Amino acid sequence: MEKARDVQPVKGVVISRESLRRQDLLTPCLWGIFLSGVVIGAGRTGEELSDLTRSFLEVRAAGDWQQAFLSALLSASGMLALLLVSGFCAVGQPAVLTALLVRGMGIGGCMGELYRQLGAGGIGCVLLLAVPEAVCACCFLQGSRSALRMSGKLFLTMLSSDAQPLQQQVRRYGVKFFLLFLLILMAAGLSGLCTGLLGPLLCGS
Repeated sequence: MEKARDVQPVKGVVISRESLRRQDLLTPCLWGIFLSGVVIGAGRTGEELSDLTRSFLEVRAAGDWQQAFLSALLSASGMLALLLVSGFCAVGQPAVLTALLVRGMGIGGCMGELYRQLGAGGIGCVLLLAVPEAVCACCFLQGSRSALRMSGKLFLTMLSSDAQPLQQQVRRYGVKFFLLFLLILMAAGLSGLCTGLLGPLLCGS
């Protein structure tokens, strides 16, 4: 006689253990992609990275909080907008993962160049970059999860003959990205605040 399965339906919905495992693995996989980009970027060199790092140091050394705020806001908002648009594409999953990897490479490259130019004395400057970027990275990870799910739903809707309307999911998707944008705004404000208060002290020559 077969043993009774330990799966109880809740309001007609059965949650399989496999689906829960997939959900649990998604976030570590996304973090792995982002951190892989950071590691790859840290080994890069080039004139473009040197110019970017020089501009970063000049803004921080001058304590130009407005420029630091705008630069952080535009950069992070552009990334968030890319994730948002990718989620509305039925085959946008590769774009989401690529954007996450490239963003990590950019951060890793800038941090590596700061160490190359300043040595151990560049730890303070790296912190000025890393602290706001850590907040942004959490936002990007959440945005990537949502974009992957939305893109997957759109793909399944295209394949299904009796597809259900997605108005409610789209509304939730938009609200979530609006909240993520508010967090990005706070992170940019943190970057400007740190630059104004600590930039001349940590990055001044």
